Amino acid sequence: MVLADLATVQMRQGDLDGAVVSAEEFVTFPQGVQSARVADAAQDLKGRLARRVPDMAVLDALDELGTPGA
Repeated sequence: MVLADLATVQMRQGDLDGAVVSAEEFVTFPQGVQSARVADAAQDLKGRLARRVPDMAVLDALDELGTPGA
C-alpha cells in the first residue's frame, strides 16, 4: 500500500518515471495476497497512471491485481 501511495505522490510531483517504478514494485510485492484494500489501491493507481501514460505494461499488471479472484 505504501508503494501505491508513493507512486501517487511521485506523479503529483511530476516524477512519472519514479511513479512507474513504484507501481511496478507495488505490483510484484503483494503476490498471493487477496485483499480488497490491495485491489482498490491497484485500481486507483491504474486510473491515475493511465491518464498520464496510457500504454504501459504496468497498467495491465495493476488491472490484474485489482481484479477480485485474479
